[in-house]
Amino acid sequence: MKSIHNPRIQAVTPLSNYSLLLMFDNGEQKKFDVTPYLDKGIFRALRTPSMFASVQVVLGSIQWSNGADFCPDTLYLESVPCSRIEEILENYGLAKLIEESADDERLSGLTAREYYNSLKNAVQD
Repeated sequence: MKSIHNPRIQAVTPLSNYSLLLMFDNGEQKKFDVTPYLDKGIFRALRTPSMFASVQVVLGSIQWSNGADFCPDTLYLESVPCSRIEEILENYGLAKLIEESADDERLSGLTAREYYNSLKNAVQD
């Protein structure tokens, strides 16, 4: 009988405000908020930016240099879908979005500007 499991982590990027950008082996890109765990046991050490940045992929999940880790199922089920545009814009700003989009066939610089302007207009309305 074939076992069914949630996708596993292929890549992880620590973001600002104690979030992680996760790339799963099914191609999904999701954002996981670590904030709710920062007052619990071994996760307290992750409040230190250098410790938080030490996250890496280990056996289809993630782990920090102090040994803190999450179950890959928790990461998949409790993370939220995140588009590449939103992730770059939220964490690095428009200049980085345009730079990143230069080599991405799915996202043109024009698309990046249009998306940014639509967000800016929505905030002003």
